[in-house]
Amino acid sequence: MNHARISLCAHPRSDNGPCRPILRSVLKHPDAAECGSGTSPTGWDKMAPRCNCFFALLLVALTGCWSENELAQQIKRVKAGGTHEIIVRDFPVSDADLPELFALAQLQALEIYQANISNEGLQGIANLQQLRRLRIEHSAVDDVGVQALCRLQYLEVLNLPHAVFSDAGLSELAKLPHLALLRFGSPRVTDRGMIAVAKMPELRFLHLLHVPITDRGLEALHGMRQLESFYLDGGSTSDQGLSDLLEALPELHFHKDQLHWDGDPRAGHE
Repeated sequence: MNHARISLCAHPRSDNGPCRPILRSVLKHPDAAECGSGTSPTGWDKMAPRCNCFFALLLVALTGCWSENELAQQIKRVKAGGTHEIIVRDFPVSDADLPELFALAQLQALEIYQANISNEGLQGIANLQQLRRLRIEHSAVDDVGVQALCRLQYLEVLNLPHAVFSDAGLSELAKLPHLALLRFGSPRVTDRGMIAVAKMPELRFLHLLHVPITDRGLEALHGMRQLESFYLDGGSTSDQGLSDLLEALPELHFHKDQLHWDGDPRAGHE
């Protein structure tokens, strides 16, 4: 192998722009030239251990770069008919990465764990009419964004842990006819928003992340006989309010701050 061939391997994709600074830095390593040529004035035996380290460093760099194409790779698999879902855990996704995704009319599940998506991007996602499951983390989804997502009439699972929508936005979500699981965080949702949650006829799993509700908000949920599981992280509820909820819904599986609450009749029976 020579240095030129290493450079060729270092750029496996012409659109792999974010990789180039990383790989360029690796190729400036003091051992790059001699390891790439396979010859060394000091003798290969002495050079081999250092080259092994260099090639290991190069492999790590390449692996890291390829992981940045996680979204593109999954889009290809969907287009090829190999799957109907995209789950992107390690690649930061912004609006600029989405246009190719918008053409996947058959997509049924989309999960993005490092998202920086605007309302314009959400408008495009809302055109994926076959979506059943949607998870968008680290994006401040507001009322305008929620209104766009409400066009996803087949949506069953919605996970927006870093949202900023208000009670009005939550009222829009209540119009989704098939929503069975809702997990969200928003500092702008109040007790009034729980009235909208209580109107979701198919909702069976609810997880609130630091939503500032009180016992009054819990009271709005007392009539949700279909609710099977409720996780409440944060909030301003009292022990009495939680006890009243579990008295109203004795079969409810309940966690408070990621732990079984002592008053849950099903505690210890997950």
